Amino acid sequence: MNKKSFKNEPALQFMSGKSAVSPQMESRDRQADEDASGPILIERKSKRFNMLMRPSLFERLRKESEIKGLSVNELMNVILEGHIEKQQK
Repeated sequence: MNKKSFKNEPALQFMSGKSAVSPQMESRDRQADEDASGPILIERKSKRFNMLMRPSLFERLRKESEIKGLSVNELMNVILEGHIEKQQK
């Protein structure tokens, strides 16, 4: 029987501070930081909260996230950021 490798375990990456960021999110974040005319800062996603939603809505989000090549979490971050930016204008 082979030993399980914990080399790419997400929980260990989270605890060690190494976070995987999709190229789309990293590019968007870097552009926003460059536009701010300051040092480039990449914000880590470290706040957590639970959210209840209708199963049909979650399924629509899941399908949209697959189409865009994002996780549901990343898609929710994009949606929420877009909503807040729109409200601030």
